[in-house]
Amino acid sequence: MKPRRLNRKMYSLLPLAFLLIALLPFGVEGVIIAMLAALGVFWYLPGMLNLVLVGVFLIHKNVDPLYSLIVFSLAFLVPITGKLDRERAPLGDYLTVSSIVLLSVPTYFLIKAISALLGGFDVTILATVLLAVVYFFAKSIST
Repeated sequence: MKPRRLNRKMYSLLPLAFLLIALLPFGVEGVIIAMLAALGVFWYLPGMLNLVLVGVFLIHKNVDPLYSLIVFSLAFLVPITGKLDRERAPLGDYLTVSSIVLLSVPTYFLIKAISALLGGFDVTILATVLLAVVYFFAKSIST
């Protein structure tokens, strides 16, 4: 009997590897969280639940906001690209998702610059509007 070959792409292992590297400075706890994120490659729900765990972990450790954004973005990419792997999506879908997630870093700097000029609540509203614009932009590209 021949061994069955996986008939799917494994692009989701790339953000998982970067997530592991990003969580290595936290020691054993970071490695455990990265290994739990590996479940998101195969199942969507545990991957999304891991996002909650990553968020709580980053808040508990009081990590720098930019580093937290990068770690959370990588943790978000793992289940999303895993889902794309399972659906055998074309490479363009991976590039769209990755570019949208990478837009979170310049958006962070934009919001940080605006927050120096405006109050906290106004910046929160502006961030929400920017996220909605990015979401609708992504939906228009993917359809």
